[in-house]
Amino acid sequence: MRFRHLDPDKNSLVLGRWKRRKVRKMMSTEIDLIRLWRLDCQGRGITDLVIKHYENYLREYRRDARPLLGSTTFDLSSFLLERSGRWAPATKMYVRRAFRSFFRFALEAGAIDEDPAAALKSIKVPTAPVRTPGQAERLTLVGACLNRRDVAIVDVLFGTGMRRAELAALTIDDVDIVEGTIEIRKSKNGRPRTAVMDERARRATAAWLDERAQLSPVHEELWLNELGGVLKSSGIRMVLRRISKRSGVVFSSHDARRAFAVAWLAMGGSETGLMAVCGWSSTSMIARYVRERQTTLAVEEARRLFAARASSTRPPRRHFSSRRLRVDRSSLDGALPWFTSQTARGTSTGRCSSLKETRRPRRSFGLSGHGTSRPAP
Repeated sequence: MRFRHLDPDKNSLVLGRWKRRKVRKMMSTEIDLIRLWRLDCQGRGITDLVIKHYENYLREYRRDARPLLGSTTFDLSSFLLERSGRWAPATKMYVRRAFRSFFRFALEAGAIDEDPAAALKSIKVPTAPVRTPGQAERLTLVGACLNRRDVAIVDVLFGTGMRRAELAALTIDDVDIVEGTIEIRKSKNGRPRTAVMDERARRATAAWLDERAQLSPVHEELWLNELGGVLKSSGIRMVLRRISKRSGVVFSSHDARRAFAVAWLAMGGSETGLMAVCGWSSTSMIARYVRERQTTLAVEEARRLFAARASSTRPPRRHFSSRRLRVDRSSLDGALPWFTSQTARGTSTGRCSSLKETRRPRRSFGLSGHGTSRPAP
């Protein structure tokens, strides 16, 4: 099959009216339509992993339900409803997105006259509790590792917050131990970014690089398995499962990503910096990842703010003035030593004749003389 109607620059289908007739001839089967849809998704910037999951769900629908081009909204809804016991609500929402993406493309290409997925109702995904391990769990997982490679994997996940697929795609040239940074070239959203390692991840990665230099100089990938081959994303998942089983801590790679986000905000980091480091484009992802620790973060931030305000506020100025002794300070100019000696003798003559010792008048609160003052004894 020749793709004569593809834009080589954007790698997407050019859907002009004058080309509709030829495009219909190319779409003689649903397999051809799925191939063109895959190319269109790549041209729109959707990652290969997402396209692969979408395509698997479409093929499952064709195998278990009916052909795609003859489907109706009722058929799609029935397919999702039949799998309610097997699929989680988040998975059903993912399948709905695959249907909407494919049938929207088919409608624009002229393969169908009406989009059956446009009327699919949105699926409400309940908020499920998630795990957010802390520093103690990190140390426990590191203690259960058997070699330097496993220690580096756990510390890099906790110290950078990267995804498991991004970790598996790293090469030796992506790591800069001197600067403490890692270049992530293959990400979920297709946008490269730079991750910064904390001190523990930096030391663990340096130790693994020293050991890896003696193992296999053939591969440029950062992680190797026990046989000297490349350790892929599925292999890293198995490594983490074994570490979790030995340590007794229920753990996955995404738990470390949530722990990194919580630790970043707890240390006073900005949301803009966290979005840049984690590769997010919306602040809603921050609220989604730290929702289990929002109260803790709010309490810690309030304590920092109150402590900063208390340290910046000056104490009130104290005025040392006596109510019982009124002193005319202008009469004490040049005579303060003499005044001190005369006061010690119990005399107040000379230049300090203006000193007057008075007492505060007392008020009587009796029945007969309420509000009247009487001289002090």
